Amino acid sequence: ERFDELAMALRIEARKPIKDARGEGVSLIDTFRIASEESVRIGGEVMPLDISPHAGGYSGAWKRVPTGPCSFISPFNFPLNLAAHKVAPALVVGCPFVLKPASLTPIGALVIGEVLAETDLPEGPFSILPCSCDGAARFTEDDRLKLLGMTEIRMIVIRPPRASGRSRPRGDVSVRAGGGSCRRRGRARGRQGHMPLRLRHR
Repeated sequence: ERFDELAMALRIEARKPIKDARGEGVSLIDTFRIASEESVRIGGEVMPLDISPHAGGYSGAWKRVPTGPCSFISPFNFPLNLAAHKVAPALVVGCPFVLKPASLTPIGALVIGEVLAETDLPEGPFSILPCSCDGAARFTEDDRLKLLGMTEIRMIVIRPPRASGRSRPRGDVSVRAGGGSCRRRGRARGRQGHMPLRLRHR
């Protein structure tokens, strides 16, 4: 119902052609649709473990569980699409989240929040908090947040230690920097360039 409003906000904020803005709105809808379809396939598996005589009759089981509260930081260039790629999976698997939209393009994320607030979600599963980049450190330093998903890598992750003594976030960090055509995983070492990283800090 608010498709045109989202497209116009993106056109004004990000100065995108209206055709591109509408295209990103379609991607937003597709992302939530696909996530909802996957929600019925989140389960586990029972596996036989009797691979040797002494393990006869043994079996094992695994299941997927929510990782916990998540912190998301979305970029300015695709503020609807990339916010949706963080928010939709979190909602599907039952992870509450806080989202910091890009300071240049926050309106789309706020509209998404308004739409979600009108659904049957439990009370308080998410917060959308626009702020300047100077205030974004709290999204990475709170021990209650178990996963950090972000795109603005050099602005947040590669940063000198603050007065709190925390030089990097704890828990999982899922980072995508630049184009999605390059896929690489590793530790954060202040690298420059276009590469997504999957980090684990303890």
